[in-house]
Amino acid sequence: MSRAAGDLVVEEGHLRRFLEGLGAAVGVGGRDLDYFVGGILEAELSGKSSHGLSLVPAYVGGIASGAISARPHLEVLGSTGAACVVDGGNGLGHVVLARAMDRAVEIAGSLGIGLVAVRNSNHAGMLSFAARRAVASGMVGYVTSGGPAVMAPWGGREPRLGTSPFAWAMPTGGGFPLVFDAGCSVAARRKIRQAAAANEAIPESWALDAEGAPTTDPHRALLGSLVPFSGHKGYGLALVNEVLVCGLAGGVLAAEVDSPFLRGESEELDSWRIGQIALAINATSLVGSGTFEAAVERIIDSMKSSTPAREGEPVLIPGEHSWKVAAQRRREGMTVAGSLLRKLNDLAAEVGAPPLEARSPGGSLGTNLGRGTSVTTEPGTTTDA
Repeated sequence: MSRAAGDLVVEEGHLRRFLEGLGAAVGVGGRDLDYFVGGILEAELSGKSSHGLSLVPAYVGGIASGAISARPHLEVLGSTGAACVVDGGNGLGHVVLARAMDRAVEIAGSLGIGLVAVRNSNHAGMLSFAARRAVASGMVGYVTSGGPAVMAPWGGREPRLGTSPFAWAMPTGGGFPLVFDAGCSVAARRKIRQAAAANEAIPESWALDAEGAPTTDPHRALLGSLVPFSGHKGYGLALVNEVLVCGLAGGVLAAEVDSPFLRGESEELDSWRIGQIALAINATSLVGSGTFEAAVERIIDSMKSSTPAREGEPVLIPGEHSWKVAAQRRREGMTVAGSLLRKLNDLAAEVGAPPLEARSPGGSLGTNLGRGTSVTTEPGTTTDA
């Protein structure tokens, strides 16, 4: 695990307690607090830090300001057979989509398949967090989410689609589920923001400028649009997902979402009112106990039997790398930049939550880490910086 100067290490248990304190301080409680904590923690453990701690100030700020509901009331607007439509109550997407998947799993338990279409929801972080809830019940899970327009349709200039993220999660007979979690753009807008902040060029394949021309200038890219992966194929997939979250769920169109947060004009998450889909498939009810998992294992064995194209780099299954990263981070802790730790602990002080405990990689005392930051210097001792 590579670390830069100023980085600190946070243990899983300390991060969980910190997130619980933050959420509770702004009014998130009960089962919703578990979803809030779990979605962020799982992203950080899996190595998807762009959907983890770095977004916590935006989430907490949006909830504290009232833009996002701390305790959303999910209302069933209609149901028929194995499907229902739910109003997400303007809650944080982690909470709303996890609750939707739980309901889809409940339906699938009796009917074999369950579909929950959600409207009036918000940013949901790493979507595989919700999809994997189906796997915990031995089912296949699928989710997709709307979002603000950041990507032009294939052949167009102006953004009309979100990145249309989606995630599949499937049980296997091995130690980890098969998980595929992706957006439909070549690169995330957040990566372009980071390049702009560092005044670094971006690959020409990532984005278009406002005139619809490929650009390596991140500043021009932020005024233009992202590019779908695989050209018209990524565009088609993004469009289909947009149809699902708008047509079935009743969410607003990507082009109708006004987000000062996304434009970099606010550090607090704003209300998006987007649609989301949660689907659970009870494979056991369809093909019998263990049959689906056995088939998945045969497929995995087939993939892994392929001779590596590069020596020492075996074929991986979707979700395998993240599973390995999470196992390592549980053993060794998670690396957090000192600047982010300061920001998080300043936020904790503002809302009246306990600080995040961290240790320096070499066991020495950290400095200038924000109000109330607790830094471990030796096992069993902490010093406030």
